[in-house]
Amino acid sequence: MPPIMFSGPGAIIVSAATKTLIESSGLRGVAFRRVIKKRIVSSRWHTWNQDARAPHRYPRGGEPENYILDRPHDPAAARALGPIWEIVVDEAAARIERGDRIKLDASSWNGDDIFRAPGCGCNFITAKARDWLYEHFPDHVAFRVVQTI
Repeated sequence: MPPIMFSGPGAIIVSAATKTLIESSGLRGVAFRRVIKKRIVSSRWHTWNQDARAPHRYPRGGEPENYILDRPHDPAAARALGPIWEIVVDEAAARIERGDRIKLDASSWNGDDIFRAPGCGCNFITAKARDWLYEHFPDHVAFRVVQTI
């Protein structure tokens, strides 16, 4: 498993080592919930060419989740992973509808470094959190700028 991954709408999953690192980061608004490992599959994802324009092989149906859903649960791989964690992200700022762009009401923000807004399935982070994540996980994160008003 990579040290941090994004699974499903807004879910952030981290390894035990990453959880410990984040806990000592000083980032505000971060809590954790242990993940129940119902389907862990053996995969050599780390050997894939990350610079390729397309995967070597697409999963059945072309959907990325089928890389996992098409394989059986591997209890040995699940044990080898050890505990994994989901970052619990609270709603900490209001979202303002303005055309097709997401904007946040800065006056409603509670100061959390990682947070959500009502009605939006994505996570928001501060510049402090962005810089910290880039420093520790440059190959595993990417961000888009969101306007605040």
